[in-house]
Amino acid sequence: MLLLLPFDRRVDWKRPPLVTLALILLNCAVFFLLQSGDDAKLGAAYTYYQESDLPGIEFPLYATYLRQQGRYDDAEAFESNYEVEDGRITEVPPGLSQYVDFEPDFIAGLKEGRRLTADDPRRPQWSEQRTRYEQQLEGAFIHRYSLRPALVTPITAVSHMFLHGDLWHLLGNMVFLFIVGFVVETILGQRWYLALYLFAGLCAAALDIALRPDDLNYHIGASGAVSGIMGAYAVLFGLRRIAFFYNVLFWFDRITAPAIIMLPLWLANEALQLLLNSDSNVNYLAHIGGLAGGALLTYAAKHFDRQLDIAYIDAPQKEAARRELLAKAQRLLAELKPQQAKPILAKLLRETPDDIELLTHLYHACRFQPDSEDFHRYARELLALPATPMAERLRLFDEYSRLAQPGPRFETGEALALARRFLAGGRIKPAEQLVLGVLRRERQHVELPALLLLLARQGEKERATAYLRTLVTHFPAADEARIARGMLELG
Repeated sequence: MLLLLPFDRRVDWKRPPLVTLALILLNCAVFFLLQSGDDAKLGAAYTYYQESDLPGIEFPLYATYLRQQGRYDDAEAFESNYEVEDGRITEVPPGLSQYVDFEPDFIAGLKEGRRLTADDPRRPQWSEQRTRYEQQLEGAFIHRYSLRPALVTPITAVSHMFLHGDLWHLLGNMVFLFIVGFVVETILGQRWYLALYLFAGLCAAALDIALRPDDLNYHIGASGAVSGIMGAYAVLFGLRRIAFFYNVLFWFDRITAPAIIMLPLWLANEALQLLLNSDSNVNYLAHIGGLAGGALLTYAAKHFDRQLDIAYIDAPQKEAARRELLAKAQRLLAELKPQQAKPILAKLLRETPDDIELLTHLYHACRFQPDSEDFHRYARELLALPATPMAERLRLFDEYSRLAQPGPRFETGEALALARRFLAGGRIKPAEQLVLGVLRRERQHVELPALLLLLARQGEKERATAYLRTLVTHFPAADEARIARGMLELG
């Protein structure tokens, strides 16, 4: 048996896989709430069957039916499960009634009077007890909503993919759904992804119905839909190499290989398991149908919908390449080769313009040419970034002011915006330097009155008085000048 599971990346909780989580919650809610009493209900129905007259009527007729079909070994095996004493059947094992129930032609023959005729004295008793038994079965959610190919309905074709036989069945499917599903949902988007889940589940059901049209067994589980999502993963990543966890018998390991190899390996494994374990409760046909359906739908989506997030597929490789380039640039800086580091850093910065680390590296690479335009530009960009910490902003401002040749080159808007940041952080001196610089160049700028008033309110008394007088002198009509006059009068 082969287990092959992609383990290529972590969930980005900034983009949570809402549909995947909703599907997991729905499957769990169905199992723990709607299916919670099914074992007791089915057990009660089978107990009723055992204690009723139905085994004595139906079992001999069923054994005869099997022999008429040429299934002599099946008839003997069936009869070996119960004992007959004085013409009565005793020791009926639990669940033996399902052999009878899951033969649609035999049950139809009973109900239509072909195997238990209308003039048979046992028929009224059989009819009443068979009806009561089937009513008890109907009380179980799993009996009403599982897929039974011989009795398929549009509802059960969908509902079966949300039912599970036991807790381990549920957990296995949900773990696979989450590990593979969050990646596929991120790439396809919520609508395509939900359509994929349902379509793959329907393809799983369709293959079941096509190859086992007379089957009355319960077919349940999300494995067909989950297989479709795994097929989608293989198609989306194609020849890109990804990390896999694999397990073959007692051997397990982690390898890196092209994603598309999952598709033929999964299909081959399911086909082999179907051949070797034809009597297994695992529905390998559903897995094959789901895989094929999911792969086909995703192939169509990938080629016809240009809104898919294909960039997400290559994100880890791009990030690895980015880290490698950044490490190379850092080595060049350490070796005092800034001219070789600059083009690498500039390329990376074009991809992530707000990256403080890259801006900082570029600024340091340009410090060797303090009169260059690049030195001035990267210093101003770094100072303007909202994310730059105040302590780093102060250090950088001081350094840039000292090194810049022939001096700092702040545009008016940049200088005033930076001054406001310094004032908001209670840093008076750098704000004063910037405001006075603008005042010397552009004495009537509309933002100066507000900044001069802020400087007066935060500065020492002597300098505050000077700012108030400058405000009254240069901007006599401003609202701030009226406030300044009042403050001067109060001393």
